[in-house]
Amino acid sequence: MIDFVAQPPQQVLVMIAPGFEETAVAYSIEKLRDVGLSTMLVSLTSRNVRSQHGIMFQSDKLVKDVRE
Repeated sequence: MIDFVAQPPQQVLVMIAPGFEETAVAYSIEKLRDVGLSTMLVSLTSRNVRSQHGIMFQSDKLVKDVRE
């Protein structure tokens, strides 16, 4: 088991692109948050990204705007 309390805060970037499968992304984000990790939804060219079922998502940031 990983001890997240002893480690510094971490953030996981979850990349989305047009046509992504929204259930997989939502499930992944939920599970990451359940174990205490911060998540950020990022995309390549536009903050508004349409999933494979036509649902529009807004990313937190573009990849080019993410800093360490």
